[in-house]
Amino acid sequence: MPRSDKPPGNGPPDYADGTLTEPYPVVGVDDLTLAFPAMIMHLLPSWAVLTDEQRAMKGDWADFVEHWMFRGLPGDILFALKPGIDGEKMLRHMQAVLSSYQPKQEHKIGGLAFLCERWFIAVKLPSEDKVWGEDFEVAGPGEGPPDETGVVTEPAT
Repeated sequence: MPRSDKPPGNGPPDYADGTLTEPYPVVGVDDLTLAFPAMIMHLLPSWAVLTDEQRAMKGDWADFVEHWMFRGLPGDILFALKPGIDGEKMLRHMQAVLSSYQPKQEHKIGGLAFLCERWFIAVKLPSEDKVWGEDFEVAGPGEGPPDETGVVTEPAT
């Protein structure tokens, strides 16, 4: 569906807008969609709700999304998620968006940065001594190790 309602310079033109709405939940992605992510606009928020920083692909979370998009995620990455966020669903949701040929890169990176603000406390990449989000030492519940996907539920206090 072409995007004819947007004036020039007000966002990436000529494609359908994202339809994920408040409270911006993690959406379950089936195996077929993950393998062939052709129709993913229901996984992104509308361009209109993104901040100017997100639209310009700037900021901490946009940097994380670009890292994932262009360099992948190494095995030692750790995610500290906000309460109620399912780690496996989050990984599949974000991977489907990153693997899709739609939308344009500005919306993909800005939209996922928008979602990162709502889903993550922080992401830590020990091999590169890099932390996105809040600065903390990552530990699993009860100071145990993260699960097999690198997801932890809370930072150490």
